[in-house]
Amino acid sequence: MFVGLALSAVKILPNLGQGSTEQAVRLLGAQEPFLQRSAVARVTRLADTDESLHTLVAERAPVRLLALLHADADAGVMEAVVDALAALCRLEEGREACVLAGAVDALEAATQGGWVRESRARERTSELLLALTIQRDNLD
Repeated sequence: MFVGLALSAVKILPNLGQGSTEQAVRLLGAQEPFLQRSAVARVTRLADTDESLHTLVAERAPVRLLALLHADADAGVMEAVVDALAALCRLEEGREACVLAGAVDALEAATQGGWVRESRARERTSELLLALTIQRDNLD
């Protein structure tokens, strides 16, 4: 009985994880800042594993995250987005997806527009911008 249960879990659990990843990406489209911060935090946590990161890229998480970076956005949401983008950039696939989604331009606008106000977040944004600029130059 235990072996049957273990085999069932091995087949079912990866699918549950993928559904959770897809749900987190869909939640990025929420209108309330609290829900946006929650969704961004989930994406950041999910980017820790290679399999989830691949799913996040396939579900176009970088595009959805970048849509949350704008002058009128909640400061906490924008800071969380920078952390999530950094987590996605852990693998080259994530960096490439962020570059192709327009992350360099969005982060430059955030930096130059003074949208990111907290010093640690500004520093993190600058580091991420540098890494993505290098990735973009390597793609060209």
